[in-house]
Amino acid sequence: MRPQVSSAPVNTAVLDVQLPGWDYADAYEVIVDDDRPESALAAIRCLSGPGPARLVLRTRNLLVSAVCLKPAATGAGELFPVLLDTPHLAVMTTLSPAHPPHARSAHRQTARVVGWLFLVTSITAISAKVLFYPPLFDNLGYIVNGTADGRLLWGVFSEVLLVIANIATAVLLFPLLKRQHEGLALGFVTARVVECVFICVGILSVLTIVTMRQDLSPGSAGLATVGHALATLHEWTFQLGPGFTVGVGNGLILGYLMYRSGLVPRGMALLGLAGGAGIVLSGAAVLFGLAEAGSPLQLIASIPEFFWELSLGIYLIAKGFKASELPATPADAR
Repeated sequence: MRPQVSSAPVNTAVLDVQLPGWDYADAYEVIVDDDRPESALAAIRCLSGPGPARLVLRTRNLLVSAVCLKPAATGAGELFPVLLDTPHLAVMTTLSPAHPPHARSAHRQTARVVGWLFLVTSITAISAKVLFYPPLFDNLGYIVNGTADGRLLWGVFSEVLLVIANIATAVLLFPLLKRQHEGLALGFVTARVVECVFICVGILSVLTIVTMRQDLSPGSAGLATVGHALATLHEWTFQLGPGFTVGVGNGLILGYLMYRSGLVPRGMALLGLAGGAGIVLSGAAVLFGLAEAGSPLQLIASIPEFFWELSLGIYLIAKGFKASELPATPADAR
């Protein structure tokens, strides 16, 4: 296929097969905003229409003539000989940003949503543990003499929101992370799901305590023992979920993938790696009886992870993913 040229002098005949998902509006926006000194401007590909479509744009007194090809209609090896043999072809350069404008906008929107979701996970996790559940753990006989059922139910509601936000972050990040390492990206999603399973088991233990306390008389045989067992079960779900699995998924895996991809500043990603290691080591220490659950050691070890998730959420809301590191594929662009 030979590019058609207009009767007027043509500065550039432009073709490209490397820009998925562009349309005329995108091409016009990029061409008029291009401030480079070269007279040859953007390469355009049209994904719609039955065949080659002619596009002529006048920008800064330059007549840019381009033939738009359908996907894979011409390979790069066939393209350049055709261009070199084209009459009136003076200069050819290719403007090939990482992805078209609408793809950048989609990534920006995803980053904002993920950022807000990370803030939701931090708020709901802290609210449940610090504000709503203390009556249960400060009084292991709560099932017999407790009086704060409404407070516990707010804690349950917070953890339900936490589960939703956890899964949503994994689902939204997976398409980006899998381009760095699909196995680790799947591992991140799996770790999030495992964490949520632990949280859900803890939620069920709290609901069981509340229901039994309301339905059974305080003098029921074994009621205090059952209540103590359920409260202990909830404590262990926290230690194995947010107290250990989070370090593997959110800390080590997500931190590494963000460091490798450069989607966020690498110094921030290193904070995630450090936080993940701290959570895993302190969680293992609690598991093997080397440290008490909720001890100063475990609290200090969780500080880097807390700031990693908080800073990641704020950064994604404020700035989004680093544009230079975003993947450009047909799937992402559409």
